[in-house]
Amino acid sequence: MNARTDGDPSAATDRRRKVDGGAIAALFAHVDAMVVGVDEAGLVTFLSPSARVLLGHEPSLAVGRSVLDFMHPDEIHRFEEFFGYATDGQRPSVQPTVQIRHVDGSFVTMTLDIMVGPDVEPFGALIGTLKLAGVAPPTELKLREQLTREDRLVRLASTFLGLDLADFDDGVHEALAQLGGLPGVDRCTVMRVRGDVAVRTHQWCGRRARASSRDEVPMEWLKGRFGPRWRDDLYFETAKEAARSDIEGLKEMDHDGIHSTLAVPMLHDGQLSGFVAFGSTEVGPLRSSEVSSLLRSAAGLLGEAFARHDAEVELARRARTDLLTDIDSRWSFLEQVTERLGELGDGVGTETLALLMIDLDRFKLVNDSLGHVVGDQVLATVARRLETITQPGEHLGRLGGDEIVVLLEAEDRRAFPGRVKEMMAVFDVPFTVGDRSVTVTGSGGLAVAEPGDRPEDLLSQADAAMFRAKDLGRNRVEFYDNTLADMLSRRFRLESALRQALRDEQFQLHYQPELHLPTRSIHGVEALVRWNHPDEGMLAAAEFIPIAEDSGLIVELGRWVFEQACRQLAAWQSAGHWPIMRVNVSANQLNHPDVVDELIAILEFSGADPTFLCLELTESAVMTDADISLEVMGKLAALGLQLAIDDFGTGYSSLSYLKRLPMHVLKIDRSFVDGLGRSKDDSAIVAAIISLADTLGLTVTAEGIETDEQLKALTELGCDYGQGWLFAKAMRASEVTGLLGVEAPFG
Repeated sequence: MNARTDGDPSAATDRRRKVDGGAIAALFAHVDAMVVGVDEAGLVTFLSPSARVLLGHEPSLAVGRSVLDFMHPDEIHRFEEFFGYATDGQRPSVQPTVQIRHVDGSFVTMTLDIMVGPDVEPFGALIGTLKLAGVAPPTELKLREQLTREDRLVRLASTFLGLDLADFDDGVHEALAQLGGLPGVDRCTVMRVRGDVAVRTHQWCGRRARASSRDEVPMEWLKGRFGPRWRDDLYFETAKEAARSDIEGLKEMDHDGIHSTLAVPMLHDGQLSGFVAFGSTEVGPLRSSEVSSLLRSAAGLLGEAFARHDAEVELARRARTDLLTDIDSRWSFLEQVTERLGELGDGVGTETLALLMIDLDRFKLVNDSLGHVVGDQVLATVARRLETITQPGEHLGRLGGDEIVVLLEAEDRRAFPGRVKEMMAVFDVPFTVGDRSVTVTGSGGLAVAEPGDRPEDLLSQADAAMFRAKDLGRNRVEFYDNTLADMLSRRFRLESALRQALRDEQFQLHYQPELHLPTRSIHGVEALVRWNHPDEGMLAAAEFIPIAEDSGLIVELGRWVFEQACRQLAAWQSAGHWPIMRVNVSANQLNHPDVVDELIAILEFSGADPTFLCLELTESAVMTDADISLEVMGKLAALGLQLAIDDFGTGYSSLSYLKRLPMHVLKIDRSFVDGLGRSKDDSAIVAAIISLADTLGLTVTAEGIETDEQLKALTELGCDYGQGWLFAKAMRASEVTGLLGVEAPFG
């Protein structure tokens, strides 16, 4: 099968084959000939119910036995020869006669026809059809006609069960042509139910009839035409009968050369899925109970084949479609990008291509505060809005999470800025979810394809541009250019050098003093890591910590920072100095399973007093996995460590959650401190944070103090502690040591 599934494709195929095989086996219950399925080992896998009448054998007891048990001993070699021919796809021109064992021990002469099986359960590698031989001439002729029809049914089953998505339509037309070989069948038409109409999907016409002129018919018309049992039974009508109920039906039948019609409904799971209309240029043949019985079985086969095909089409659609947003999945989207880039490289496509990557800003906040159901609905709405403005030649897909990508095309790259603006306008209108209005913005990155670009190149470039947009404040789009390329190249070089830097001890800790603002005395220090890069000199943490986070080195680097900070704290304590040592902890460190045990070992080895160690955690780090964070923070607090929420006010933790955290300090983010004395909003926010801290019994410290105006405002608002360039930048441990003994070094 060509359909792709998210699970095991072979398992899905096996389930479908079991269902289809069961349906075909049920049809053989009405076949007078004996049908037997045999696997490659020669064991019986299926025996039709007619075996009871012809040979007295119970089918269920025969399954699993060797087929040779039922053969005359003198003819076993002949059967093995036939078996070999059939396995190779060969069939004898004359059906041989064989002696088959009756349940009473006697032998019955039968003709044997062997064909390759359809490879579905309960059938095996081969299907054999056994028919009574030596019947009286009048009966024999009738029986031969019946067995010919039944043989045709077996072949139809094999045809349908071997179809896949690629050749399904051709296979249906082939099957209809086989049915057209029946006496009196001059036209076969398949009508599938599509809402309130039945649509013609397939048709075969013989030389004596014309194709139907009707492409679809209303379901209400069918109900009136077929009567009260229109869903459950065969419907036969002649041209004269059509004239009594539908003059248009008469005109159609007369125009097409059809004098009688037999309509057979196709049902699936008890629901009408369509019907097969068999037309004849004569009146009599389709009235035959034998012909109508065969056509009923054929329609059943068609119904099962269409049901299987519909399921495979749906599986293929699901494999290509993101189920949440109903746009292209990552796999399908990248397939489109690969194809379009290939056309561009071959000179087939003359357009310019670009990839726009959109990431919803602070989308985790939506999920955490409003619930994932609301978040999913917002994401689906974004996709629908984008889909409504997607133009021919453009493709929309979801990479995963809240990342949506659009492949754009234009005759000139100068058209992309305007097109991107149209795309990003989907965020201008709030999203309505139930009775709730949700405002969400998006950040985008655009990369224009160049000759030789691969899909992964475009994705990487658009991703870099998108993250640049977020770094610059979100709710904007950045274009990938040479500057970003240089940034990516530098980032790659730094990432490659990080591991070596850890081994070569290229990192250093510097310490920024934190002051008691009323007295200007040093209350503590914040440990800030620096990288003494051999080529680029001293690098600040902001230049390499994000790279360490992405590369997975942050835990190892964080462990080194812990060790150095605790060693320095112990040295100061031994010298009679007792500052608070503040150390930043990332989300990856906090959620690492060994963080508590490692910190205990480091403290014991260094000999530092843990009550003077304060771990600073950002709100986002704490909320990455709130339950784990709460558990780890509880264990750390039990050791006597202080805990601080860094950058407070920029995250999304709720007050109810903050009350549960065993923390001691709130640090006011520099973005709020920056506006003090100039912005009433910032002053109000800082005042609210200080009031909240007082209510919760927490200490407040401000970071980023750079002006006397900010210092004055903080003092008036009641903030007792702070740090910033107004007092001192980060400095080496030896420089801090010289200040610790001074009562008010910055007074």
